[in-house]
Amino acid sequence: NASQIIDALGGVAKVAELTLRSRSAVRNWRSHGIPAKFWMPLLDYARHKRIVGVTRKTITWRSGV
Repeated sequence: NASQIIDALGGVAKVAELTLRSRSAVRNWRSHGIPAKFWMPLLDYARHKRIVGVTRKTITWRSGV
């Protein structure tokens, strides 16, 4: 689920920092999915940091799309 993606990217605080959203907004994504407008920036970050398991396929699938 989206929770696994958030954890892989460094947790709620890191994803909030990357997306310029509040921590509470990112916590909500754990149950509601990561909004599509944030997929590409998060994927770019994951590629740059070589984070395994965060791909276009996993971020869309795990975000409920």
